Amino acid sequence: MEKVWNNKWLNHLMTNTMGQANAASGMAVHDDCKLRFQELKAKRVYRFITFKIEQQQVVVDKIGESTESYDDFQASLPADECRYAVYDFDFTTDENCQKSKIFFIAWYWSITYKTALG
Repeated sequence: MEKVWNNKWLNHLMTNTMGQANAASGMAVHDDCKLRFQELKAKRVYRFITFKIEQQQVVVDKIGESTESYDDFQASLPADECRYAVYDFDFTTDENCQKSKIFFIAWYWSITYKTALG
């Protein structure tokens, strides 16, 4: 199961919290997360980036090259751990215009969801 959030929230996260611990959660975001996200956003050099939490810090987990597909992205997600990710989705409009949209995804595996529900 996955959940997609608004890009405004993602931009705030990636530009305002790098290397700083959040006062409420104590969680910091590693500087490399911002660098890689900016490369994806501005230069479109990656198809996706996955992030994980290590020692109270969000860090880059995996990077998908621009030639990789959504199937490659899905295959990169672990079956038994949670992840955050950004995915650069290319599409063509009804007017035949090439477009791209970046999605922020919170990935959690189904057993976590089932356990939380009891």
